[in-house]
Order: sequence, then structure tokens, then C-alpha cells
Amino acid sequence: MKVADEDHLSLGADLEIAYNPRKPEEAFIRNAKDMNLAFYFPLVGGALLLILGVVSQIMLAHAGF
Repeated sequence: MKVADEDHLSLGADLEIAYNPRKPEEAFIRNAKDMNLAFYFPLVGGALLLILGVVSQIMLAHAGF
């Protein structure tokens, strides 16, 4: 079993274990950082779309539309 960041584990901590049901030996402790990364992708995408919208409105206003 592969343990991710075992230095940061504490006794009694809630853990999420991911494993391959056909090969249970391919199990690992899911890291909270993995979940944070999934949160940041839509956040960054939304921020980029917001910035693009603001910039396009400013450019249209300068063009006289």
C-alpha cells in the first residue's frame, strides 16, 4: 500500500482510501491536496471568464458600442 504524506497523518484522523476493487493491493490514502486541486480548476476557469467579460466590456465601451 502506498501512503501519501504519511508524516502528516495523526492518530484518529479521518482518511479516504482509494483502491482498485480487482486488485486491492493497489490502494492508497487519498490526500486532501488532491481534493483541493479539483476545487481550484473551476474556480480559476470562472475567474478567467469573469476577467474576459470585464475586459471585453471595457474594450466595447472604448470603441463606442
